[in-house]
Amino acid sequence: MVANIVIRPMEDSSNEFLVFGMTWEPVIGSRPERESIERVKGWKATHYIPAGDHSTMVGLVKLPAEKKRKKKEKRSLYSPAIIFAESHPVGAHGLTVDLQDGSTWVIASHDGVVISGTDVVCETRDDAALVIASLKDRYPEVKMGVSKALSPPSSKHTNTALLREVKTSLESIPPWMRYAFIVLFALIAYDKGTDLWRKHAAAQDQALNVEQYVDTSAEWKKALDIWQKGIRVDGPVGLTALFENLLETPIQVEGWGLRSIECIPSTKGWSCTGNYDRLVLGTNISLFVGAPKGWRVNWQSLDKASLSWDIGAPLTILNRLNIGSNENTNIQYLSQLQNVYPAFKQMQVGVRTVAPVPAPTVTNSQGEHRAVPTPEKIEPSTHVPGVRKLLFVGPLRSLSVLPITETTSIKYILVKITDYIDPTINNSMLSAELSGEMYVQ
Repeated sequence: MVANIVIRPMEDSSNEFLVFGMTWEPVIGSRPERESIERVKGWKATHYIPAGDHSTMVGLVKLPAEKKRKKKEKRSLYSPAIIFAESHPVGAHGLTVDLQDGSTWVIASHDGVVISGTDVVCETRDDAALVIASLKDRYPEVKMGVSKALSPPSSKHTNTALLREVKTSLESIPPWMRYAFIVLFALIAYDKGTDLWRKHAAAQDQALNVEQYVDTSAEWKKALDIWQKGIRVDGPVGLTALFENLLETPIQVEGWGLRSIECIPSTKGWSCTGNYDRLVLGTNISLFVGAPKGWRVNWQSLDKASLSWDIGAPLTILNRLNIGSNENTNIQYLSQLQNVYPAFKQMQVGVRTVAPVPAPTVTNSQGEHRAVPTPEKIEPSTHVPGVRKLLFVGPLRSLSVLPITETTSIKYILVKITDYIDPTINNSMLSAELSGEMYVQ
């Protein structure tokens, strides 16, 4: 059975404490701190540790008694889970610690990131054994240790391990400053409101002038038709074809060893470049003769060269009338990503932004070019889609299980070969980075 949160004082300190038993959840997105705040709100946590450059996990905990403390009574709270994870930046490591109250703390990390389902305080060692068994099912390579003491946070851990208290915007502003802001805001609002009203009235006059002789729906439909013709999407079929072609790239070509591959979209499909390093017996002649037929050779130095080739692929144009909703994407597609998340080192799905569709323009009776306003009634044919940035980093083999939507456009893929790496579920000598864009309603 998992015990409650345990707060333990640090040695040689009267106002610094360690908090055992936080909940850790993965954050997927391009703005980890913002996503962390959303998790905090949904979880109604009082304290948290945000995800960021140091970790893809957000730590959450409810400590109402700590939040109610007066300012002079506030204590510095640290997460021993973060301290442990950052002390083990490579590989999977675990630790059990017998706490003073007889409970057992279980913690584990992978590549410097706390593993979800750990940082738990168990009432008995049998309970701890169950947590460890579940951990080893997910991370068979984890190396477990036992300790009776914990190292205090060093200066390098202070910022990342220190718990942040959840505060409202008003709580962080002194009372006298709140009143000053209210007065200032009222003055600014009056001035800006007057200015905005004048601009709004002018824009309305201009819009009415344009709408009197222009079919706004027809103009926007025409503009969107032109825009979508320039948007190529790859979908699952395109990703599979590209993945299979990458697997056929020769690792060695007559004394030259492959180090990386870069692919970008081209008018025919894909344009790829493989970067090779010369090995002991390699020469420029051997590379030139041994290069696959149709591949282009570019000499960079005595020891480096590149091979370039084209991959043909059917060109599929975006159909804006067949794009899934952003809400459905958040529920269905992100759930699919969460299922394969352990096979990747990094996943980022950006927030929805409006696709950059150029507004149509017309020339009025005075010869002036005017932007056509959006139609009052938006129909499917005149709706401007949204776009979300994508980034996936992990072993090359993980691309075979990566789900992407039919409206996903792959913009770039990079494959790297790194020597002397212990393979794990999300780590390999052959690593891949894929970036793209996904269109949503």
